[in-house]
Amino acid sequence: MILKKMNAVIALLLIAGCLTHVGAELVFSLSGGEGVSHDSMEFLSGIVMSLAMPHVLITILIVIFSHEKKIVIRYPGANVRIILQRVSGVFMLVFLFLHMKTSDRLSSHADCGTGYCLLNYIIMAFFFAMVFLHISVSFSGALVTLGAVESMKKKRMIDRIVWVISGSLFLASAVIVIYGYRAMIGGMGV
Repeated sequence: MILKKMNAVIALLLIAGCLTHVGAELVFSLSGGEGVSHDSMEFLSGIVMSLAMPHVLITILIVIFSHEKKIVIRYPGANVRIILQRVSGVFMLVFLFLHMKTSDRLSSHADCGTGYCLLNYIIMAFFFAMVFLHISVSFSGALVTLGAVESMKKKRMIDRIVWVISGSLFLASAVIVIYGYRAMIGGMGV
């Protein structure tokens, strides 16, 4: 249980770091690359990565050594949430490298052909979708683990609020990133 509580604290800090990083990236996009310095973006990325690595390692340990499998069988309604949590986590790791490369390429005002720009936009949108999906299915669980939420009614209310906020932020980020990056590269691409 200590590992789960430690991981919940790291997860909440990671969520705060991700939201700050996404916010900075959106300011960067809306300002045409001028609103946030590249050094600030790298600093925020470093904070997120320094939280993400222990979160991933602790999660792997928990999955391997816990009796979580029995809980999933007893509570089949939790299966979808657990599957979404794990799948979105894996996709975030897979797409993290592509996200970093895409961000570097687009923020350097690199010229790109229509197909390549479209691929970059899709990668960014998919990565943001996985981040916000992971936050949506994980946030209330972290609060429950820490004992901050005890009733199912309160947990469901928090889930709904987080889903609405995450969905809104995903839509905003997808539109703003595409708009901002298109403006930075002179309307090239799609």
